[in-house]
Amino acid sequence: MGAADKLIIPAECNPKGLNSVLSTMDAIEQLSDLGAFTGDIVGILPFRDQWVGANRTKTSRIFLDTIAELVPDVPILPTIRESDKFKRALDEGSTPGDLGKPDLEYPFEVIVEKLNL
Repeated sequence: MGAADKLIIPAECNPKGLNSVLSTMDAIEQLSDLGAFTGDIVGILPFRDQWVGANRTKTSRIFLDTIAELVPDVPILPTIRESDKFKRALDEGSTPGDLGKPDLEYPFEVIVEKLNL
């Protein structure tokens, strides 16, 4: 973390992910106080966001609401959905867009934009 200019905090959409974000934020604060981290936090990147049909699961919804409440100064980036298309794309060396799911690529497009790549 100390050498980073920009930091994205990945977090699984569940209670374990919530605890990880809070621990990471504490570590960043300590490093900042020591002058060891002077970069910017781009945002929190929720992953394994579970949906059933057109509805986000209760676990994912609670995670996102709680993060927004506990860490209001850090942007929450678009979530990476739990999807078999991601697994299949990795196995085939392709992208979700190649498999007919270009909407699954949106979080990565936002990351590229935020990092000015």
